[in-house]
Amino acid sequence: MVREIKAIAERLQITIGVSGHVGDGNLHPGILTDKSNPELMQRAEAAMGEIAKKALELGGTLSGEHGIGTLKAPYLEWEL
Repeated sequence: MVREIKAIAERLQITIGVSGHVGDGNLHPGILTDKSNPELMQRAEAAMGEIAKKALELGGTLSGEHGIGTLKAPYLEWEL
């Protein structure tokens, strides 16, 4: 998944940092963006969708230990 996130970041020309919990497999990708830049926000939103899709394709979940918030809510139906 880390390799996939890196590829998404490179393809969309954005910066995504990844932190998480190695022991239990939770990853926390952080997409760096600027809300005053509409074009950058579009790429960030596209990245979020691609990350969610890839996580599910690889057998992961969207919720981890933090649950579903407003950023991941649009993708919850994909998981269910």
